[in-house]
Amino acid sequence: MILAGTSIAMLTGDNGIIRQAQNAKNNSAKAEFEEKVKLAVTASRTNEEGKIDLEELETELKNAGMTNIEKNGPNEGLPWLVKEKGYIYEIKEDGTVEAKSGVSLSRTTLKLLAGRTYKLEVSKTEEVKETAKWSTSNAAVATVDQNGNVTAVGKVGDTAEITVEIGNHSDKCTVTIVSEVTEISAEAIEVAVGETKPIVVKTTPSGEVEDLTYSYSSGDTSKLTVEEKTGRVKGVASGEVVVTITGTKQNGRIVTTTCAVTVNVKKNPTVADIIANKSEYYGKVVTNYTAGGVKYRIFYVEEDQGNGKGKYGPANTIYLKADYDSSKTLRLDNYANYNKTTTKVKEMNPDWAKTTNRGNSESSWNANEQAAAWLCTPSMEGNEDLPWSSYYDGTKANYVIGGPSAEMYCDSYNSVSHAGVTNYTLGAKYSETQAPGYVYTVNGESPGAGYDDCYTGKDTVDYKNYGSMYCGYQGSKGNYWWWIASPSSHGTSEDQVCVSSATDSYLIFGDYIKHNYSYVFCPLVSLRSDFKIQIEK
Repeated sequence: MILAGTSIAMLTGDNGIIRQAQNAKNNSAKAEFEEKVKLAVTASRTNEEGKIDLEELETELKNAGMTNIEKNGPNEGLPWLVKEKGYIYEIKEDGTVEAKSGVSLSRTTLKLLAGRTYKLEVSKTEEVKETAKWSTSNAAVATVDQNGNVTAVGKVGDTAEITVEIGNHSDKCTVTIVSEVTEISAEAIEVAVGETKPIVVKTTPSGEVEDLTYSYSSGDTSKLTVEEKTGRVKGVASGEVVVTITGTKQNGRIVTTTCAVTVNVKKNPTVADIIANKSEYYGKVVTNYTAGGVKYRIFYVEEDQGNGKGKYGPANTIYLKADYDSSKTLRLDNYANYNKTTTKVKEMNPDWAKTTNRGNSESSWNANEQAAAWLCTPSMEGNEDLPWSSYYDGTKANYVIGGPSAEMYCDSYNSVSHAGVTNYTLGAKYSETQAPGYVYTVNGESPGAGYDDCYTGKDTVDYKNYGSMYCGYQGSKGNYWWWIASPSSHGTSEDQVCVSSATDSYLIFGDYIKHNYSYVFCPLVSLRSDFKIQIEK
């Protein structure tokens, strides 16, 4: 019996195994709750100075399941008390978090329809042991029993204060008598891609009305996501989306409405915005770069491949491509005037430059390689005699060249969706099938379209989307050809340069010596890092 008593004490005493396990569980839950509060504070420091955004703080707390927030500071600013499951934490003005002792009610405010009853739950911290005592400030408005059941008995607009006391600690809940909601509505809103914004729901009648529990759902999550409980929407892709809003009333009945949300691209996107949403930003017209009198579209952004470098130049560089313009043609029979400083042609054509050291064999370059080097000659201060000199604005651009290279073209093309027009992945790689230069791949393989793989085949290129910047003109096929700044591997006479053609939507080659062809050139602009672009809405 002594041994049995000892064993029971070891299990159930103040220091027993069961009590220790319970304490460990409580301490773990308390630590978890404290960590959630601290994480919410950290997430709400949204500016460079680390200042706390109070609206964001409240959102973060509620998203973490903490809805019992008591705002005690001036104009509802910090400090705040956050109460949940017997734990009380104060968020101080400097953002530090401190545990408090005492009691807390499940609600600090309560709206009730006349005749309705609601049970308030009370929590207390570990050191509070006494029995709860309940009272009301005005029994003609709201009554409360000793189990925390509150009943509304007054008229709409009346208020009363319910108090719970446990030992030396107390907490209060303000009860307001409200009207029943008959319907809800929400005005249409606009949100940018990547931007988050709340939906504002209005009730009929307005004013002192019952609290509703809302849920939200997006009609197209590929364009717009929405937080189910808070109604905060986030733009994913441009378009029109309908959000359905359901409100559950105190009597369990529901009211519904919809909110039309228009998702736009940002007018002043950053490099990060563009990289995160290429299908949204590639092809958009940049309204504040206008040199040469043509439209320019976002064509490519250099992502950091390490040490601040991209594939074709410094990381985070934005490249624009001028639209096809039939009045701006280019004859390549003066290619011999190419700039002997050949850095840019090597940067733009890395596979050609590195393969068998071709980029360093300038003395043996063929005519097509010299022509590509001429297309890649940068127009900038002191080098203003090139056909694309009028496209250069030194306050906004690093340089301008005669067009994108085949590799950059394919990298840009494969970065975005072409659904509804084509479903091909295009590639460009160095080859010596005939002349040293580029051949194409389609879905990673030989095109199988003839011309020694220097032709992608009919209808392989998107001519409709992205402002027809990859092929075509204003969404149409036709006799629209423009030079790509890379040598083509086709032709024994070594006189072929890569070309985009909208005759039947393909990439091919252009013969500029034998047939003296004259195609349009669509210059490529490398923007300065300090130039902030603006785009059409």
